[in-house]
Amino acid sequence: MAWSSLLARWRGLTLQHPRLIDGLLAHKPLPAASKITASPALTAALWLGTSAARSLSSVCTSASSLSSSQSAQAPSHARSTPPARAFHLDRVGATFHGICGTGLGATRLARLVAAPARQDTLTSAAVRASHSLEKRGLGELYKHEPSSSGRSSTTATLYIPDTLPEGRHYGTLWVDNVFPLKIHSLDLRSKLVNSDKDELTKLFTEKFLAPSIASKVNILDVTPRLKDGGMFVHYTVTDDVSSEDVALACHLHSKENGVRAWFNQQRVRIYDVEGIPFNEDILSKYPTTKIRVEWQGPDPSLELFYEEFRPYGQIYDITINPVQPNTVRSAIVQYVRIRSATSARNCLHGKKMGSVSLTIRYELTNQTNFILQWITSHPRITVPILLAVLGALTYAIFDPLRVFFITNQITHRFSLDQYSSYQWLQRETLARLKFLNVSDDDDEKHDPLVWSERRHDEHRLSNWLKEHPDTFLFLNGPKGSGKSALLKTAIRDRKYKIVIHCDRLAGQSENEVLSRLASSTGFFPSFTWLLQAFNLADSLMAAATGQRLQSGTSNTTETQLKKILECTAIALSNITSAQREAAAQRAKNGKTGTAALPSTPTPAPGLPVPPPVAEKQPANPSLLPSPELAPTLGLHPVNQPHLPTVVVHDDEGRLLDSEAIEYPVVVIDGFYDKDKDKNQLLYDRLAEWAALLVETHIAHVVFVSNNTSAVKPLAKALPNKAFETISLSDASSDAAVSYVKRGLDHVPHVVAEDIPTSVAYLGGRLTDLQLLVQKVKAGMTAREAVSDIVQRAIVEVRKYGLAEEISDANPSMVWSRVQLWYVIQLLAQSEDVSFDEIKYSPYFKGDDKALFALERAELINVVHGNGRPLLIRAGKPVYRAAFREMIYDTKFSAGMDLTVAKTLLEEEDKRILGLENELKDIALIYQGNVSLSRTLQDRQEHLLERLHESQAKAAKYYAQLNAAKATLKPSPVSANGSSSSSYQ
Repeated sequence: MAWSSLLARWRGLTLQHPRLIDGLLAHKPLPAASKITASPALTAALWLGTSAARSLSSVCTSASSLSSSQSAQAPSHARSTPPARAFHLDRVGATFHGICGTGLGATRLARLVAAPARQDTLTSAAVRASHSLEKRGLGELYKHEPSSSGRSSTTATLYIPDTLPEGRHYGTLWVDNVFPLKIHSLDLRSKLVNSDKDELTKLFTEKFLAPSIASKVNILDVTPRLKDGGMFVHYTVTDDVSSEDVALACHLHSKENGVRAWFNQQRVRIYDVEGIPFNEDILSKYPTTKIRVEWQGPDPSLELFYEEFRPYGQIYDITINPVQPNTVRSAIVQYVRIRSATSARNCLHGKKMGSVSLTIRYELTNQTNFILQWITSHPRITVPILLAVLGALTYAIFDPLRVFFITNQITHRFSLDQYSSYQWLQRETLARLKFLNVSDDDDEKHDPLVWSERRHDEHRLSNWLKEHPDTFLFLNGPKGSGKSALLKTAIRDRKYKIVIHCDRLAGQSENEVLSRLASSTGFFPSFTWLLQAFNLADSLMAAATGQRLQSGTSNTTETQLKKILECTAIALSNITSAQREAAAQRAKNGKTGTAALPSTPTPAPGLPVPPPVAEKQPANPSLLPSPELAPTLGLHPVNQPHLPTVVVHDDEGRLLDSEAIEYPVVVIDGFYDKDKDKNQLLYDRLAEWAALLVETHIAHVVFVSNNTSAVKPLAKALPNKAFETISLSDASSDAAVSYVKRGLDHVPHVVAEDIPTSVAYLGGRLTDLQLLVQKVKAGMTAREAVSDIVQRAIVEVRKYGLAEEISDANPSMVWSRVQLWYVIQLLAQSEDVSFDEIKYSPYFKGDDKALFALERAELINVVHGNGRPLLIRAGKPVYRAAFREMIYDTKFSAGMDLTVAKTLLEEEDKRILGLENELKDIALIYQGNVSLSRTLQDRQEHLLERLHESQAKAAKYYAQLNAAKATLKPSPVSANGSSSSSYQ
């Protein structure tokens, strides 16, 4: 390091910290260069700025004398060597060690210096001192020199020249764009570069040092600055070449050779260092485009600032901060590029500009993102654009991924069940433990109830699934009639199937509906949280601009629903298309398929291939709609002798075998079972999607429902085609008795004579019969089991149908207790009742909303015929037994009769009051003075007749009210008011 740089650092230190230096030197003047020659320890103390400087004065003399004595004892050839420009630290290393804070006092230090036998200790102390000085930023002053024996020495040397050679001076260059900038603590690019000093010296000598001055320049040291992206080059040069000339020559040389950095392909720039570099490694300070320039003294002019800082790059702005009391004068210089700021900071720090000395540091910048600011300032423009971009991104990236996952769920191509090794392992392990887990599937498979009476329906369903998809199949029947078991058996061996349970979707929140539908179809990733994000954005937009987004909550839900169904349709189409292509290829190879039919024309070369042809073929009698629902669909067995069947051809017009393509099966279970008003969007979208699948011949679609009115939305979705219908009903009494006997075959305490009577009470509903078998197997007798089942049905009817204040407890129940009790009384006396009789009774007054609400609640069952409701039956056969038990309960029946009579009496009283008021109005017209006209007389007579009828009804209801009250009075015989079951 040149003495001029050392003294410049010292001057900068005295200007910045005058009180500290005065305390260190005890107000002594700055020593000249000649005085510092014999005091290297004092020089190091000035560099370190420690409080140990005072304790070194007593040691400097000993160190100097010791060095002189060693020089006198050296050999002659060693003494003839030119004076060394580096003072060895093997003797005074302890001095630096003490300065670095290791705790060596002046007394011990003097002993170490005075004892030549302690050279090894002093040498190790010198090495430790060099490491400590490296950490303090003085590493550029040290290097390892070879020993006289030729071996590498670990003795650190400090470059402190006593005199300069004649005709040479020192200088420093700043070489920019050598390393990547480190602009953040997470910026790891500096780890990828080589910062070895020897390699950097070689790099500078070969690529940057101009040949015209290479012989005059002697490179002393290189200091890499990884954070600033450059390096310092310390050199000596002859006096006939100035430092500015060296920097300019090296810069032009690198520019002519086109030297560029590998990491950014930008040119390397070289500047002359005019100040005193501040080599810091503060972790919180990183290069920015702004630098803060501080000084003490008068303010330099703006022109002077521009002249000094402009050579390092384009300046964006220069701001001289106003004068404030007790603060250092400062200015902010902002460059366009960060590297311009790093070059200015490393070259001008500590420079005298005018009469002031500059101190430069980086200033944190509050960068303004104008693009983001514009986006946030124009939400009406940017929000729709962002939504469109998001939609395009979803379509381009996520849709193929979703189709892939849906296909996986349908085909089970990554399921372990597809591997023979896993199947063998399952057979050898879990299958042997099957007795621990009794399966109901095997029982249902061999049930005479399910598979004898349902064999014809199963045959119809299996044959329909073998045809080309052209229409729906509607599987209808009351709950517990075996629809799921029938469908499960029919599609058991189908490779491609997907089941959507509407009962799990209906009545749920919007997010839950989308999440469960995505889980049923394998739609992933679903991003159902986007619905909440759209709702939040909609609210924020309305609060900020007063306008809502184009896609509101309902539209967003519908869009997400359509997206799931659309991706599922694409996956199903891919599966069917792949099979069609494989079948067409096999047909070409002659392995399968038939030859071209004579009636099928072969297209001429160059003409398009005709589309699949729809031909009329004799309909399978098993596929005709049931007589009960055919009128509802607009069909009639006499007028519809044939159904259209699609015949698919390949690209060359040859007929493809229907069995060569196994079409996927889509099962929509629970369709229209729950409240259609709240779930209308879900049902409509599913019906439209199913219509798309069958019209494009992609897959078979089977709708399973307990509600016969579900045919209306299906007919609306597929208006031009008739769809197949399979209606299931309860089992006959013989089949039900056979099923129960088979289930109780090995139960010892069963009385065979009780089984027919028990089945007669429960009817042929499969779920009730299974419950009977389970209770009897649990130890109950058949009579006890039936009584328990009936009592549970009574509780259900009372809880869900006859609850107090129904309209207040659940507004969705649109019927009243009086209306339901009237239906219960009729069904307790007869198995079925006319729909019109109940509809036009005084209890319903021609309104059928309450009846259909009772049907949705599964309390009654509406039987359709000739395209309209005909009969009303109990929702389940056991409900009819429950209705009879409720009628036989005299106290409960009297209480309900009291409620009915009271309600009807109140209505008649209101009607009578209205008639009386009208008669009063007629009497007031003439006030009895003039005779009434013929019209008013007729009206008066009509009102009197109605009043007489209402009065008779009121008297009847009043008599019923009194009778019910009399029944409800506690009797001396039975105070609890309960009656025994009629079954008992």
